[in-house]
Amino acid sequence: MSDTPQQCDRLAFQPSAQEGSDLATPPQRSRPSAGLRVVRWASGVAAVAVAAAVAALLERFLRLDDPSLVFLVAVLLTAVVGGLGPSIVAAVLGVLVWDFLFVEPQFTLTVTQPRDVLSLTVFLLVAILTSHLVSRS
Repeated sequence: MSDTPQQCDRLAFQPSAQEGSDLATPPQRSRPSAGLRVVRWASGVAAVAVAAAVAALLERFLRLDDPSLVFLVAVLLTAVVGGLGPSIVAAVLGVLVWDFLFVEPQFTLTVTQPRDVLSLTVFLLVAILTSHLVSRS
């Protein structure tokens, strides 16, 4: 009886029915409670609100030209606390708040300068990519 190397490899490890049952079923994740899910999603909204307040103070007292890094910190903290979904919501909300409060003309969602369109777009891409990386770790 001659076995090829592939057949020997297949025959070398054949788990019994009990051993195979552990391998066949993936580990079950426990689903967070509804209250914890609300806290995760609310953390993104709260972080963006705090970032807007901090950016407004920095703009007023230090003449901050670009508040993007302040909002990026809010997105990354949300990714650590809440995970990927809430951090993406925080990124989109951060872009909207940044545009509404800090981009001329203020208190509108209108963007008139090409450099502002580029800044908002790059911020959104970087925020989503980095929040994905943070939430994976």
